[in-house]
Amino acid sequence: MDNMREPPKSGEVYGKLTVKKRVPAPKSVASRTSKSYWLCECSCGKELKVRSDRLLGGTKPNCGHKESEWSEELKGPDVAYSDRKQYHLDKKNEAE
Repeated sequence: MDNMREPPKSGEVYGKLTVKKRVPAPKSVASRTSKSYWLCECSCGKELKVRSDRLLGGTKPNCGHKESEWSEELKGPDVAYSDRKQYHLDKKNEAE
């Protein structure tokens, strides 16, 4: 079984996604797949369910956010994670 990869573990980081825990597959695909899904948190603060193969294969590096959408004061390595998360939450509330 050398070709089998270890499943993601809580706390591991893949791209900008941090694995939180294993979750059931979304209802829209639950009956059609045997893939494992994981609740992940993006560096911008958004939570999403991601299939194991997408995490392990590197094809889902973030939630789809574009750092270019962040205001200038939120760019760069010196910006606190909580500031980016709050910015994302504010943008989500504006859209609703």
